[in-house]
Amino acid sequence: MAVRIKQSRALDAMMIPPSLIDVVFLLLIFFLLQSYAETDEQAIPLDLPQATAAPVTQQIPPLNVNINRAGQYIVRGNVVDAAGLLAIFNEVQGQNPGRVKVLIRADRSVNVQPVVTVMELCQRASIRNYEIATVEAQP
Repeated sequence: MAVRIKQSRALDAMMIPPSLIDVVFLLLIFFLLQSYAETDEQAIPLDLPQATAAPVTQQIPPLNVNINRAGQYIVRGNVVDAAGLLAIFNEVQGQNPGRVKVLIRADRSVNVQPVVTVMELCQRASIRNYEIATVEAQP
């Protein structure tokens, strides 16, 4: 004669917490190893080689071109005409080829023509990175 022993629900409930603890422990180990693997590689101390031919590239600040209500161009605190503006663009582009950024700051009441002229002068000087400054609209 075989005896059947019924398992109680209390016994089933006692078996769940150890398995959850194992899962949490494994997740903890996983995240610790993952964070160790993703350490910043720049933090590794290295004796890097020296180079004299390639200069270190530094980001240069944008060249601000202000256009006042009268439509005058103001660069570095001086009023210049279109020819002077083109000369400044060529000078800056010659010093930092391909890295020049021009920020066009025009008064709200200015017609669009002076802004378009600055954009055309940027194109003539091979400056492709130019922006028009705006402020965020108030609701």
